[in-house]
Amino acid sequence: MAFKLRRATSSDADAIASVHWASFRLLTFLPTLHTVGENRRFITSVIQKECEDHVAEDETGIVAFLALRGEEVRLFYTRPDRIGMGAGSQLIDAAKTSRVDAPRTVVLPSE
Repeated sequence: MAFKLRRATSSDADAIASVHWASFRLLTFLPTLHTVGENRRFITSVIQKECEDHVAEDETGIVAFLALRGEEVRLFYTRPDRIGMGAGSQLIDAAKTSRVDAPRTVVLPSE
């Protein structure tokens, strides 16, 4: 299944928070420490300010998101009803492809 991939905008915060909340709740072994509202504030005030966010969407809206801080994956979640359909894989592949030509410095130890 092909999903539309794009950079997230500030207007996506609620949809991203909903995906995060729904997917995180699948981790039933973890206690719920925050409310839905606290989760939304975290997405808006931390993730969207500190990360490069990308989303995958279909006709139902945002189904997955990837928050990158440099080359680190900070958050990566897929809406439960879309898990296994390829949205997350497409986001990861796009992130890898966009960073292939990024300059890298390798420091070798001096002898």
